[in-house]
Amino acid sequence: MAELEIASWASFIGLLGKGFILLALVAHLASAIFSFVAKGDVKKNLLSQRMLLVGGLSFFGALACLGSLFLGHQFGFEYVRKHSALDHEIQYLIAGMWAGQEGSFLLWALTSALFAMVIAPKTGIYRPWFTFVSSLFLAALAGILTYETPFSIAAAGTDISEGVGLNASLLNYWMVIHPPVIFLGFGSLTAMFAWACSALLTKNLDEWVMGLRPFAIVSATLLGLGLCMGGFWAYETLGWGGFWMWDPVENTSFVPWVVVAALIHGIIMQVTRGSWKMGNVVLAALPFLLFGYGTFLTRSGFLGDTSVHSFAEMDRSALWILVGIVLASTLGFVGLLLTRSKEIARSGVLAPKAKAEGFWHKERMYGYGIWLLLATGVVTGIGMSVPLLQSLAGKSPKVVEEHLYHQVLAWPYPIIVLLVGLTPFLSWKEKPIKEILGSLINIFAVTFFVVGCLTLWVKWAGKELVIGNFAILIPGQPAVLDKKVHFFGGVEVGALPWILFLTGLTVFAILANLARLWGNRKRNLSGLGGFITHVGVMVSMAGLIFSRGFEQRVDFLAHPTKTADAFGYAVDVEGPTEKYPFIGRTGEYTDRDNRIRLVVHNQNEKFVATPGLYFMMSSQGPAPMVWPFVHRTPLYDLYFVAHEFTFQGSEPTPFQPGEQARFNTILVQFDGLRTEGELGTVGVKFIADITITDENGPRKFSPYFQFMGPGEAERPSIPVSDEYSVSLDHVDAATKEPYLVIDYRTEAFPVEVYYKPLTGFVWWGVGIMTLGGLMAGYARRSPKKSPDSNSETTPEIEQIEESQDATPEPVEV
Repeated sequence: MAELEIASWASFIGLLGKGFILLALVAHLASAIFSFVAKGDVKKNLLSQRMLLVGGLSFFGALACLGSLFLGHQFGFEYVRKHSALDHEIQYLIAGMWAGQEGSFLLWALTSALFAMVIAPKTGIYRPWFTFVSSLFLAALAGILTYETPFSIAAAGTDISEGVGLNASLLNYWMVIHPPVIFLGFGSLTAMFAWACSALLTKNLDEWVMGLRPFAIVSATLLGLGLCMGGFWAYETLGWGGFWMWDPVENTSFVPWVVVAALIHGIIMQVTRGSWKMGNVVLAALPFLLFGYGTFLTRSGFLGDTSVHSFAEMDRSALWILVGIVLASTLGFVGLLLTRSKEIARSGVLAPKAKAEGFWHKERMYGYGIWLLLATGVVTGIGMSVPLLQSLAGKSPKVVEEHLYHQVLAWPYPIIVLLVGLTPFLSWKEKPIKEILGSLINIFAVTFFVVGCLTLWVKWAGKELVIGNFAILIPGQPAVLDKKVHFFGGVEVGALPWILFLTGLTVFAILANLARLWGNRKRNLSGLGGFITHVGVMVSMAGLIFSRGFEQRVDFLAHPTKTADAFGYAVDVEGPTEKYPFIGRTGEYTDRDNRIRLVVHNQNEKFVATPGLYFMMSSQGPAPMVWPFVHRTPLYDLYFVAHEFTFQGSEPTPFQPGEQARFNTILVQFDGLRTEGELGTVGVKFIADITITDENGPRKFSPYFQFMGPGEAERPSIPVSDEYSVSLDHVDAATKEPYLVIDYRTEAFPVEVYYKPLTGFVWWGVGIMTLGGLMAGYARRSPKKSPDSNSETTPEIEQIEESQDATPEPVEV
């Protein structure tokens, strides 16, 4: 029995883990009850707060128990067995803790509890209701974990001497840090939802946004960073050369992030203009509800095989608890919103300050930006729901293809980017358009200059620029000028002008925010984080647009007998690696550290590319796994992928008598065709007499094709050298032409090489965005309260926001 083979200490840890989850369930239910019945009772409120703390710490205890089972290789526990193996390094044992469904739910519960515990003391008058809503949700997650627990014992008779191990694509360092970061973002959504509900329940829509603001910024930062880390994992692991493909699971995280971004700007509208009060309540609650829906989508099995991220189908009981959470949260919030909104509206607190006159002012542009962000979220949300809708209709689920997203989102994106660059130069009051343009004139000039330089680069890359006696090779690869971009209605535009237009918009937004960042460096340090965040997002977008838009790909078959060409580089293959000095292990095709050595060189540089290739054993036989190699330069990436090896060197090629054809270093000449046996009978043999000439001179060979019966034939491969063999594939009955095939006698590797310009901007942009987000969140962490706690905004906030409205002078460059 598998249960009897589990170490006694592990059995205790497993029971302790289950106990922690049960304690979390009981503690959070108690916290919810005490906070609900407290009604100002200090003792009950204190009990509620302590139970929230006990429940939250219980999730930490459960994760610690799970971690000890992983580190101890306790395969007697089914979750540990499925997501770890003896040969996994310690970082992948840690990653295994959240690689599956049960572990990811535990991580979600832990991060949600963490934010609830941190934020609750800062919620002030909203704390009882905040605790009530948070605790109910955390109790529900604990309920799911009691049904679908990571501490289940493996079934009797299961071999627990070894684990199944992680999916090969998850054996990457990003899987150690990406899930915790993005789940911190998901956990923050729970706190924002609870705060929004408490604002409605207390009928106070004014004070809460001041406390929420820094956490909303941190939430957007964590979600954005987590999304980008997932893109980095895809880029360095999956081998298709990109960061983002609008996968349904990617969109499950992207849509809440877009709504949180809209919320942050809605909060600015509320604290400065007194508007968007009810809208911010909705925007604070919506990301949590959307993520709950996305969690159902990814865990219900409706996605089928449409996503590289999809999890196994949930236990039915646990799934119904999840459905109950999502439905109860949605219906409860909508009901609360409808009932409270009427009461709040009658009180008059929703009345904003007088709206600014005219068109060119921040209030209008912020409003446009919020609605465009929400439109982006709606479009993406519909797209990610298509597999669910198809499944419900009884059809095979399919994802919306990448180009369809691009066709739709190409409409709001340019306007959003234009607003990112324009709005910092506006005021909350109307400004004459001439004054605005005067402030931007130099920025426009620099933008055109940058776009002009990029245009020359994509056209002249790879060519020599001769200046006097000096010749400079312009790095990179020239763009494919006849490439088209397709829009709805059969409209086509050239890829070159379209990509440069989008890049130009992002360059304008970057320069505009840098200019305002420089102008405000001494006046308002608290507002600098927002400008830095916008710069980071736009730098990343410029990299994504440019690298994807001007991406090129070359395919070739790499073999030691020939040199391939890829984007001006010569590529020679040395074959699989044989030894890893840093671990002293011999490389094999079953070794996941195996690499294919490619020596790549041109007149300026030489490097060794080592894309990974190995085989995983499964019940269906060996399955090839690839691991890309990325050669990074300041201006572009070269992205190498080596696929499953083959021995076929050429396609079946017809020959006429006396015809010659060259294959790499050998010359093949067909001399004639003869037969042995009676045509049309079993055993008839077709023999092709050929002459092969190489460095050793001409030699005669006679490959043959022998008919052995319906659908059966013998066509042996005849060695002609140490590197090659030849075979007769078939003979055309009408023309009597033999079809010859040249095969390799050693492995040949199909290789893909991608050229991706300005990919480094994606990475730099993410770092800048994260820095700016953390700076902005820190700057807004503790606003000073006005003597009047019910005022729409504080004098400090008025001063901060209005200080950004000082008319900027034309930027000198």
